[in-house]
Amino acid sequence: MPGTRVPGTKEGFVRRLFDTITPRYDLFNRIASLGLDRGWRRRTIRALQLQPGMRVLDLASGTGDLAELAVLSLFPLGQVVGCDLSFPMLRAASRRMRRHPAAGWHVRFTQARAEALPFAAGSFHAATIGFALRNVSDLDAVFRELHRVLRSGGRLALL
Repeated sequence: MPGTRVPGTKEGFVRRLFDTITPRYDLFNRIASLGLDRGWRRRTIRALQLQPGMRVLDLASGTGDLAELAVLSLFPLGQVVGCDLSFPMLRAASRRMRRHPAAGWHVRFTQARAEALPFAAGSFHAATIGFALRNVSDLDAVFRELHRVLRSGGRLALL
């Protein structure tokens, strides 16, 4: 992947970790939060006050829990882009969206670093991040990128 850092860095560790835990990730979240994570995700999406036609970035999308809720909130108009460092997580997110054949056309997933997003300035009306800020190497760079890709007046919801 372009812009990839040295494997011995925090980013390399995080990528390897999430590549490895993908099959058990959702189960772990349900158990660790005693099932509360589902409600937290719904509240996060509601806080964005999504409207038809909006374009939403789900940064550190993982297996696509937030992306799924966002695209269902926007359907039939709007688009969600899920972005994650881990390709196995993105593959799991794509499989999740197959449960919603019509809505699935409104979401796409891309592998990228949160510190260097491959999107034009002002591309999104809203953005989400769920449980991921602790995993990034440079928080300032992530927030600069979010500021860059969000439109003026765009909303950011952190879980």
